[in-house]
Amino acid sequence: MAELVDECTTFVGYFAENQTTLETLTDNVLRRLYESVGLIVIMHHRGTVETPNRTLTRASVWIEQEVAVATLMQQILKRPLHVALFVQRGIAIEGIRQQLQLNPMEFGSGDEVIAKLRAILPAWKNPLYVGDEELRKMVESADLSIRVDNGHHSNLTIEIENHSKMDALVRSIVLWS
Repeated sequence: MAELVDECTTFVGYFAENQTTLETLTDNVLRRLYESVGLIVIMHHRGTVETPNRTLTRASVWIEQEVAVATLMQQILKRPLHVALFVQRGIAIEGIRQQLQLNPMEFGSGDEVIAKLRAILPAWKNPLYVGDEELRKMVESADLSIRVDNGHHSNLTIEIENHSKMDALVRSIVLWS
């Protein structure tokens, strides 16, 4: 899948299982997930669990946790990701996935996943969020002029003119005496 990302997008594919270092979980999984612009989830059968009411076919617990972290990134940290979720037929919908509308694509063979990814990945052209470094560059390139018309102490007119090539949003103005 990582090679397919390299082939079909401008991004670099990453697969934590390919790591042969003694780096921590933080470096090889969590940091890479945080820095990602997309997430491809492929849930294979990983065993069955017997409960008093039914038998469940489960996917990897690790993958379930990565989906939960990606959900936190998007919903709380406002770092949306491109997402493609593939679920092998028969896997139970459990945990946080019960609350998400990820529209998983069911598959029976790996060839089905590859074919669907070949169709999906070319649309992943740009990140869905602006990263910290890019945001800092944008802020530094902003060219605004501000003019304050003095009036009565409780009445001021503040004019802000944007000379930049990008839109600017003024969220607050603070005045000090």
